[in-house]
Amino acid sequence: MGGNSFVIGQHKTDMITSLLKCYWTEIYYYTFTKPKGIPYDGFRMKELIESSEIDINYLEKMVKEGRAATDDPPVEIIGDVKLVRPLEAVSESEIREFVKKFSYPYESGNCSYREKEPRPFRLLVQFDLERRLKENPELEDVLYNFVLMGLNSDGTLKYRPRNLRDKLYPGFKPFQRKVGNI
Repeated sequence: MGGNSFVIGQHKTDMITSLLKCYWTEIYYYTFTKPKGIPYDGFRMKELIESSEIDINYLEKMVKEGRAATDDPPVEIIGDVKLVRPLEAVSESEIREFVKKFSYPYESGNCSYREKEPRPFRLLVQFDLERRLKENPELEDVLYNFVLMGLNSDGTLKYRPRNLRDKLYPGFKPFQRKVGNI
């Protein structure tokens, strides 16, 4: 089309979900996989996530050390194209409420949604985050501040921990390929 920018609807809740994916991967690795010498298992991971609190101090340490960040910064340059996420500070619930005012249909969920267990890791974390935010709406701002800590002043990521998964969490990539869409 000849443009030099591509704008997508990635929002605050998506960015927090990506941050928490890093957190839960590390927690699961050091709780089950490494000490017990067992492979990644989506059912065990689901149980851990649903039964555990988020350790805010540990998450902050991970962010500061570059082991947790959102996968998608508000601005990213891919080749000659600028990828922009203008909704990065707007939560999914705010978008849902806005859309209701104009009678537009709104479907919650991820485009990769599949009805099977264990759910793809992103959806598992996303649904768990939704539950936590219903119980404690203030948590969203706390977690979003960690997203912001992982960004440079121009909106790009300081760290890309996703690219270090093989090194940080051996065995995660084969699990990712086996389960799909992690």
